[in-house]
Amino acid sequence: MLMGWREDKAYGEQMEEVVATYLEDKHGMMCEVSDGRFPYWDIIIGGETYEVKADRLADKTGNMFVETKNPKTGRRKGIYESTADYYVYCTGTNVMFFDRGALIDYIETKDVRIVEAYSGNAEGALVRIEDVQHLILLNERLKGIL
Repeated sequence: MLMGWREDKAYGEQMEEVVATYLEDKHGMMCEVSDGRFPYWDIIIGGETYEVKADRLADKTGNMFVETKNPKTGRRKGIYESTADYYVYCTGTNVMFFDRGALIDYIETKDVRIVEAYSGNAEGALVRIEDVQHLILLNERLKGIL
């Protein structure tokens, strides 16, 4: 069953907390989670910023949806609007860390499918996870960090 925007937002916020806890444990220092106060990143730790995205369908489809635009306004959104150093992508089983700039370069230079989501309120690149393995800086099993 597909979830709506509200359910996806709640799941994404849960994954932000999971990633923050993981980073705190890994670095031995406290993270600050933006809780929506800073729209261009979700987590900051030691001066590095992270944007966390969650996609429960990615394991089933093998694709990541990376938001790039609001088709109703034509304005760039998502990965382009973020100022985070790292883009963290959570599937149902894995948490993958990407350099945001490298992921943007991939989307702009490779043949990716552009699709709409959320009843036409978002547009993004459908990126095959298999095709971006070389860009993953860190790939952790979700089960291992919960």
